[in-house]
Amino acid sequence: MARRDEPEAGAGDATCHRGDPGADPRLRAYVKYGTVTFAYGGDLAAFVQPKGKSVSLMFNRGARIPGEFPHLEGDGPTARFMRFVDKAEVEARADELADVARA
Repeated sequence: MARRDEPEAGAGDATCHRGDPGADPRLRAYVKYGTVTFAYGGDLAAFVQPKGKSVSLMFNRGARIPGEFPHLEGDGPTARFMRFVDKAEVEARADELADVARA
């Protein structure tokens, strides 16, 4: 059950692509473990540690992402992270983030 300050699971599906009409319609967004999670053939990415001053986007199976991406961090066996300090940084890395999603 979602807390009062969280949308119901599945609520993001209707708005997931509103900002990007070219986004893949197979991408779903929902609340899981109290944070927004994006899925495509399983959990793809989620915002983690959202209470700090920055936001981190965790790619659940990021170690499998082929290619080199300068802002994709991590060297563990599974996850990779992309961290953002503000909206301007998100916008500046939008092309790289789209390339990660396509990979």
